[in-house]
Amino acid sequence: MIEYNEEDEYDEEAPEVKRHRSAKLTIGAILIIIAGLATTVAANITINAKKGTEFGQGLFRISACDQWVGLKPMYTAPIYSGNSRVSGITIMGLDAANCKGVDFKMQFFQNGSSTPLDIFVDSNGANSNRVMLRVCKVCTIVTNTDRQNALSIINSAGQNVGYDDGYEYLDFDPTTGNYLWTLQAAATPLATMSAVNKDTVESASY
Repeated sequence: MIEYNEEDEYDEEAPEVKRHRSAKLTIGAILIIIAGLATTVAANITINAKKGTEFGQGLFRISACDQWVGLKPMYTAPIYSGNSRVSGITIMGLDAANCKGVDFKMQFFQNGSSTPLDIFVDSNGANSNRVMLRVCKVCTIVTNTDRQNALSIINSAGQNVGYDDGYEYLDFDPTTGNYLWTLQAAATPLATMSAVNKDTVESASY
């Protein structure tokens, strides 16, 4: 007489059930990783050139002072024939005390082009394709007021115009530690949101 043991049946099926479950978990994990990668990539590339551009802020090293900073462009409302244009830049992570005496410029580019985009019409009536800031060379940088006063704007003519010349304006947010460069009402923004695919920052002299 052969005895039927239900436990034997379950023991034989268990490895197969475990294998199926393991395979499903592996596939699920792969799909989650792929979705995560897709989200990360989408945050850093042009998504829809005709209706807008969305990308994460760039992270750059200013070689002259070994300082890492992040850039995040800001845009106007779509008032230029339905297009938005660059109206400002949030500069994150800049410790001015580490970069005393350094001039650095920020520029925007379109994919496939090595020519920087014109950003605005400046006080001289010329198109400017860069934003240039200067960190004070001989100064004390301890307080938030010091940090605010440590940076100044170098206009397209190479003049140090402080923090405001009616066209460009520079501010400091003590809560976040971010610097904020913005265009004033007198300036005409030129770089369209759909054209900006890449931003750069580098130490430079006028």
